[in-house]
Amino acid sequence: MRQTISKDHSNETLIQNQAIIIGAHCNSKIRKERCLKLLQEVKNRFGDDYLIIFCSHLPIETEFYDYVNYAIYNKNNPQINYDIIDQTTAWKCFTISQPAKGHQLYKPVQTSDYSHYLQVVDGFSLAVTHNVQKIHYFSYDVTFEVLDKINEHNNYLDDYDGVSYSFVNDDHMNSEFFSITNSTAKNTLCKTLSFNDYVMMGNGDFGHETVYFNMFKTYNFKRHKFFHQDGREEAYNIGDFATMPLNTENNISKLPSKLNGIVIIPYVKDDEIKICIANNAYKEHDGEVKLIVLKFTDENDQFTNEGDIKDMPVGYWGEIYPDDNARYCEVIVDDTSWLKFDLKDKKNFGYASPL
Repeated sequence: MRQTISKDHSNETLIQNQAIIIGAHCNSKIRKERCLKLLQEVKNRFGDDYLIIFCSHLPIETEFYDYVNYAIYNKNNPQINYDIIDQTTAWKCFTISQPAKGHQLYKPVQTSDYSHYLQVVDGFSLAVTHNVQKIHYFSYDVTFEVLDKINEHNNYLDDYDGVSYSFVNDDHMNSEFFSITNSTAKNTLCKTLSFNDYVMMGNGDFGHETVYFNMFKTYNFKRHKFFHQDGREEAYNIGDFATMPLNTENNISKLPSKLNGIVIIPYVKDDEIKICIANNAYKEHDGEVKLIVLKFTDENDQFTNEGDIKDMPVGYWGEIYPDDNARYCEVIVDDTSWLKFDLKDKKNFGYASPL
């Protein structure tokens, strides 16, 4: 049985037997607006027949409550190679080769994959607890075409343990949209909680596309190829936004290893802080970074200096140097502020190793 909504003697209304879970981290105005638009559409189309569960890394504003049955805010957002460091994490690095300087730069890959996974677990655990039998998950920035697939997925769950899509290749499962049954969730997601359990499920890899693939590979899934079948590049991507770090206190963020294809590695050489920026695979303007500005401020957030790099194609790198009094660095790409990070936080730094 499930929760009772109302009862008039023998006429009892229970909560829905199928659920939609939306995972979110709306740390900018455009992301919040995009999420609200999706939630409105979900409620309009599925609010009568589906329990709607909203899971967030960030505090949930009251206007979101109008469109969901449950809202879960989890403050625990550990970032791999920042909050979680062990022998399974430090080996995976981004690099920038600088042969003219006689060294190569390294920065351990910092990702939010595990904290994203935790909000998925939050949503599914709630649905399982309330005995909901068919459960669908997608992230807040997915294409609205996902909504057209919900009923199809629901029908598949009559005969399958789950429904999924490939990511990059068939050995990775897309984490942005999938559906599973209550029993599948109970025996997989709801039993894999600690980081050790999570990384073991990934056979040593902490990317959630690998973890999900291994978690469900022995189950009877309806496995689709890429979500998009129109010949577009990166047809495996279902969401619109690249992963960005979560703001912490006073709008100071952690510096991830890669931002939308741009690799940023602060390092210390000859007792000076240097910040190397490489265009690994920028997603806009045919891959060329038109303008990246680093704006530096002191302890009191007063301007000290700034530097910029213009017209940087894929495969190129450049360096910018903060003033000696600089404490914070704001990253501005194509006139849009992406984040501000702390130059005194050594976890934001990489290192140089001789070639």
